[in-house]
Amino acid sequence: MKEQWKKVRYWFLMSLLTTVLIFMPMMVFFTVYCITKFLCHLAAAIAVSFDNFARPYVWYSGTAVFITLLLTAYLARDIANEEYGSIMAAAEIFAVIFFMPISLITGFREYRKGKKEEAEMLQNGGDYYGE
Repeated sequence: MKEQWKKVRYWFLMSLLTTVLIFMPMMVFFTVYCITKFLCHLAAAIAVSFDNFARPYVWYSGTAVFITLLLTAYLARDIANEEYGSIMAAAEIFAVIFFMPISLITGFREYRKGKKEEAEMLQNGGDYYGE
């Protein structure tokens, strides 16, 4: 459980750092990545704090998918409000195309890694959930 909260602190500090440096062009991608990782680790840490038998990778992946759906719906609403041929509509479409896969790929990778670690722990006779 403490490991989860260490990850939350780390990604919170990284998201603050990248937000401060967002004026640099590539930092936008790193900022989205860091904020996504922070929110996903926060959801997993809260779940593990309340339920010791919770699988953190499931909560992490679910949060990543939820972030993707939420941001896509938000940007779709903004796209619908823009007038035809607007440069802002094009920018929001590019945001959906480039930023949404970041959280989906991150969630998918964490899910696969968690399933693999759980399978290895159970195969070796270890107690995955015990503390």
